[in-house]
Amino acid sequence: MLIETANLNCYPRGDLMRNLIEELTDIDDKKAYARTKEIAAVSERSPEYYSQLETFASLLNDKKSYIRTRAFILCCSQARWDDEGRLEQLLPRLTALFHDPKPTVVRQCLNAVKEIVVFRPELSGNILQELDRMDLPGYKGSMSNLIRADIAELRELIEEVTPKIRALSQTELENSLPFVWKVFLEFEAVNYPEEGKAAFYSAIHSKDYLHMLTAYGAFVQERIIGVIATRNEGSHIALFFVDGRYQRRGIGRNLFEKCLEDNNNSLITVHSSEYAADVYKKLGFSQTEEIREDGGIRYIPMVLER
Repeated sequence: MLIETANLNCYPRGDLMRNLIEELTDIDDKKAYARTKEIAAVSERSPEYYSQLETFASLLNDKKSYIRTRAFILCCSQARWDDEGRLEQLLPRLTALFHDPKPTVVRQCLNAVKEIVVFRPELSGNILQELDRMDLPGYKGSMSNLIRADIAELRELIEEVTPKIRALSQTELENSLPFVWKVFLEFEAVNYPEEGKAAFYSAIHSKDYLHMLTAYGAFVQERIIGVIATRNEGSHIALFFVDGRYQRRGIGRNLFEKCLEDNNNSLITVHSSEYAADVYKKLGFSQTEEIREDGGIRYIPMVLER
């Protein structure tokens, strides 16, 4: 019997792992395939199975090709929930299947890895390196051409979704303000009184304020999807926004790291919104005071010591 998703917490961790392995390796291939599809579908909307990433990975070297494939698919299906960065450590074991002797395994893996490309785009460079190492002549008949086409399609996707990060000119920063305002309203303004919203709008539309900022943007096909800006010679983060459709993909971290490249400050401060506090903690910031409010703007003082 399949484990009902709503009851997963009823199982001890060890029992859940054993049940999953038994189900995914069931002698009844149709039942095992159906279970794989069910877990993948649940993983599109919930991190319910993220804790079982290593369970799935334990099957990557199975003797049976279809079990290896299921394991690969389910590992990739957790990409959107990989805030802990576990897939980066797992990636060499995953991309090893790009060299599987079974061409059908290779083709399915090249398709499934698109989940990682989309939700962990910072890992695309590693994936590209592995694609370059693939031995296509090793596959007979039409399979070599089919795999070549799969690789071309994957490369095209990587090019499409990989953000390009660069410094913004003053004009580009001003042009990004509608984007900044939109993301602010969507994710941060819910905790602001009208006074605070008006104060933020006024600040970002002040020419004097904008001229104080050094800014970087993330672009996908020349469309801006993220902005970070600092003031006081890089010692304070003034703006940091990522399009909601691109959050949880490492883009904010990439923007932050780009910002640090030209930053020699030993301390960097930020007045974080309540929404963004956990993001800053993952970047290494720590809270220095309780929530404060100034002119209707609520914020948490935080600092990064380098």
